[in-house]
Amino acid sequence: LLSMVTIGLTTFYSYYVLVTYLEREDLEFVAQRLDDIESQLKERNTNLDELAAFWKKPLSEESTLQIYIRITDATGRQIATMPANEAIPWPNSTSSPTSGNVEVDGWEFASRKVSLPNQTNVMLEGALDRRQELAFLSRYRKQLLLALTVATILCLLVGMAIVKRSLYPLQELSQLATQIK
Repeated sequence: LLSMVTIGLTTFYSYYVLVTYLEREDLEFVAQRLDDIESQLKERNTNLDELAAFWKKPLSEESTLQIYIRITDATGRQIATMPANEAIPWPNSTSSPTSGNVEVDGWEFASRKVSLPNQTNVMLEGALDRRQELAFLSRYRKQLLLALTVATILCLLVGMAIVKRSLYPLQELSQLATQIK
């Protein structure tokens, strides 16, 4: 029983650590990318129409995460996107908070209000596609549950064998006592 509980707790804890680590890394990645875009927008006096050319450079070669950035005005009208993708379920930026994170259908959204050098206020938003990561976690969770089931069955079988073997001398003593009568 102790082995089963230990294996179960270890399994669930390792899964929890993995999920927490991935979520933290994702949030840090989006925040860093938004910080980069915001600082570049503030350092350059870039016209919003020039943003498409400004964003032609590749994102990060070291990351497999796919992030999309967009800028909207105060009315929620999309001004610029990087790269363009119509399939993203962007939250309504006029009803969303001035900054924060939201998760919708496997997408992690982060937004913040930015004041440009020309005194224009815009909403800088990032969308991180986590669907592949969530599919991986689902497969991993199924594998962990399978391993936990096998480990539980093995613990039960070994435990029963140990109990049976440890009770064997008591059974012999009981049989001898019965024969003496």
